[in-house]
Amino acid sequence: MSKINVLSKNVIDKIAAGEVIERPLNVVKELVENSIDAGATMITVEIKDGGKSFIRVTDNGCGIARDDLLTAFKRHATSKLKEEEDLYNIKTLGFRGEALSSISAVSVMEVITKDEASMTGIKLRVEGGEFGEVEEVGAPCGTTMYVKNLFFNTPARKKFLKSDATEGSYIASLIEHLALANSHISMRFIQNGKTKINTSASDDVKNIIYSLYGREFINDLIPIDVTKEGVRLSGYLVKPGISRGNRNYENFFVNRRYINSKVISRGVEEAYKTFVMQHKFPCVFLFIDLKESDVDVNVHPTKMEVKFANEELIYDMLVEHIRRVLSGDDLIVSSFLEDESEIKEEVREETETSVKFEPFEVSKLKPYNAAKDTNLIKVKEAIRGESPYARRYGEPRTLKEEMPEKIEKAAKEETLPILQKYHFLEEDNRKKHKIIGQIFDTYFLVTMEDSLYIIDQHAAHERIMFERLMKNLKNHENFSQEINPPMVVTLTDKEKVLLAKYIENFKTIGFEIEGFGGNEVIISAVPYNMYGINDKELFLSMIDSLDEFTGNELPQVVIDKIAMMSCKAAVKGNNRLSIMEANAIIDELLKLDNPYHCPHGRPTIVELSKGELERRFKR
Repeated sequence: MSKINVLSKNVIDKIAAGEVIERPLNVVKELVENSIDAGATMITVEIKDGGKSFIRVTDNGCGIARDDLLTAFKRHATSKLKEEEDLYNIKTLGFRGEALSSISAVSVMEVITKDEASMTGIKLRVEGGEFGEVEEVGAPCGTTMYVKNLFFNTPARKKFLKSDATEGSYIASLIEHLALANSHISMRFIQNGKTKINTSASDDVKNIIYSLYGREFINDLIPIDVTKEGVRLSGYLVKPGISRGNRNYENFFVNRRYINSKVISRGVEEAYKTFVMQHKFPCVFLFIDLKESDVDVNVHPTKMEVKFANEELIYDMLVEHIRRVLSGDDLIVSSFLEDESEIKEEVREETETSVKFEPFEVSKLKPYNAAKDTNLIKVKEAIRGESPYARRYGEPRTLKEEMPEKIEKAAKEETLPILQKYHFLEEDNRKKHKIIGQIFDTYFLVTMEDSLYIIDQHAAHERIMFERLMKNLKNHENFSQEINPPMVVTLTDKEKVLLAKYIENFKTIGFEIEGFGGNEVIISAVPYNMYGINDKELFLSMIDSLDEFTGNELPQVVIDKIAMMSCKAAVKGNNRLSIMEANAIIDELLKLDNPYHCPHGRPTIVELSKGELERRFKR
């Protein structure tokens, strides 16, 4: 057996640094969080070579006193905790006291800082954990941290870093999230000498969203703000028409800390499930605020994961209120017929520029619909005239004051029509509908005012059947239909286990199922909406769809899943329907909580405006 050795301080520091500092991203996160905790209102982050060779974080916070500077670099030294009880009531972003110690152990670090009580600033250089002399320098109040040659003394860690561009993209994403979480702080991010992000402090996170993501998101935001049992859920949902193939746009903040959470993610995706297409993920900007004692942020060294004291409350709250908000909004999809060349040109321009312009007060602008504008070119000129593309080589102008005035003026001159939204499915507008036909035996064509509405008969009928079934379940009205002869289905061992696990959920929606010996079951009754559809494959697919569950889901979630699958029996495409049948489907759509999407998230209705057609025909 090998002799047990006590590790040297140098090795201990490097091991500790490896737990906290995995890549340049972690350095920036720790330093910016310290700046936020120091009360900064302006933070600038600059990196070179993906942060491998150079990182600078400058803030105008409270600074570090001379007597505290050396202590700040010691392991487990922090100004944010004093007693053990403080661990259960954490109100700051950084609290472990490991950041400066870990960073300085694997880099060449330099600090310039000044607090309000000092006449001059001080400077300290730390190389691989070795301290230099503290020097007096001229400096404004605040702190600047330089980190150079990251991992210079741990080449094994450096070898596993990704390309400069990839490491830089991680940091850019971090700054975006920190800016969203702290809208009251002005943040600037510079990469290889180019400004990539530049946000102005704002009381409304909507302005930060505009600054970071532009018009694509700002016109499709739906506010949410509810409180339940001491937990506040606020922020913005993005209409389901904008969804992504991954979870990168699911933005969650707990007590203003950006985090990853499977509980929140599952709740959001469950709420959006019947609004977005399968294999697509919603875009949200959600803030959850609760008592510090009800959430544990001390789960992982990176502080990206949290645990809630009452996960069920958080999950239920997300599902209930997001669904309620989405169901109450106009979610008809508008079809924008833009030229591909124009789209490519805008993408090319946005990719080339590295400047983000300051956001104006979006909430004060009157809404408008550019698609209905017959003077679209003038509108684009008015907007682009103040964009970063037009002023790339000139002096920046203040958009906060100029932009709203120009748009208001344009609106008054009727060059920018104010949006007058017609709600296609409002009962008062039903008499304005004119069904002009059916195409491809799949889509109804309905006109109203200056728009053409295209309705997918299968998606619409699926939605009707799903909501009808769920309403009956809510009212404890269980409608089954016997099938004769009964249907015998052979299951695999895995399918048999799944059915046994969720058998009561199947019975709840109207199935009557009994064992028939071995791996066979006999189905003698099905939900009324499946009557006449003796489809074994459909039943098996319903069982298979439950395989993704862990067993910890609420009963209602399982019932929703089974009910959703049962609606496959809806009228299919390629079926010619009469005008009377089309009217019946539209009439029932009027009564639904969510008439805009089928249970699987596909749109039921697409709007094509007269203005969009005129654009296509160059009128």
